[in-house]
Amino acid sequence: MNSLMKNCLLLVLGISILGMIGAGVYTWFPQYYFPLYTAIPLYFIVIGVLTIPILNKAMQMGHQKFQMAFMLSKAIKLFITILLCVLYVVFIKENMVSFLLALSLFYVAYTILEVIISININKELKK
Repeated sequence: MNSLMKNCLLLVLGISILGMIGAGVYTWFPQYYFPLYTAIPLYFIVIGVLTIPILNKAMQMGHQKFQMAFMLSKAIKLFITILLCVLYVVFIKENMVSFLLALSLFYVAYTILEVIISININKELKK
């Protein structure tokens, strides 16, 4: 299995596990569940599916291009996530604390997965 497919599977698996945790929240703590919860894992899966091929292509161009692409992707992801938080708080306002907490937890988990993936990519660069 090539590294792109392996990295995408790792990302989807990690986000899916977090989605299942959300199903547990819905089952055991329904007062904290909000209708857009399922959109959060999908948001991070879409970002991952868009980001990982770009990083793999940058990896082929060399270590310096990879580092620049990696940092740029992190900055864009942070900006878009903050923008989503602001839009949710301003326009929807339903279960704001639950939304912000869930989005923050997904963001941290997704960032950890990205670091693991980037470590795998860096190992391949050294080969």
